[in-house]
Amino acid sequence: MGRLATVVTRIFEERLPGSFECVVPSEDDQAFLRIAAANADFGEIELYDDGVEVTIVFGRFTHSHYNCYEDLPPEEKEARIAEEVFSVVNDTLHDRIEFWGSHQGSGGYRPVGEGARSLWGRLSGRFGQGASRTFYRWSGATRKGPGD
Repeated sequence: MGRLATVVTRIFEERLPGSFECVVPSEDDQAFLRIAAANADFGEIELYDDGVEVTIVFGRFTHSHYNCYEDLPPEEKEARIAEEVFSVVNDTLHDRIEFWGSHQGSGGYRPVGEGARSLWGRLSGRFGQGASRTFYRWSGATRKGPGD
């Protein structure tokens, strides 16, 4: 396991003990941490150590990259990345973020409560799934009406 994966895993072990599976990366699967799906609509969360960044795969919807571009010592960069990764995963697990789309096309996420007039709302309204605009949280699907 790489240094960044070790730092991230340590934070998860301290703050969410027993909520995830540490994975030994293999040639076929480079994930280092996996959180089993709480709901089949969402899928599992996987974390990948890409050396200087962590990539989070959010179930069947999208992925996001977490890096620190500031000129800092490596240990401080790793700590900042780990905190950001933990924060977004924790928000996801507590249904504070909702997702749309798929890995086959456009996908994304937004904080829960961001209305149609906000930037997040405009983006999600444009790329949300069809007229029904189904969004998903960790606990399952939620539908939004016109104008959120």
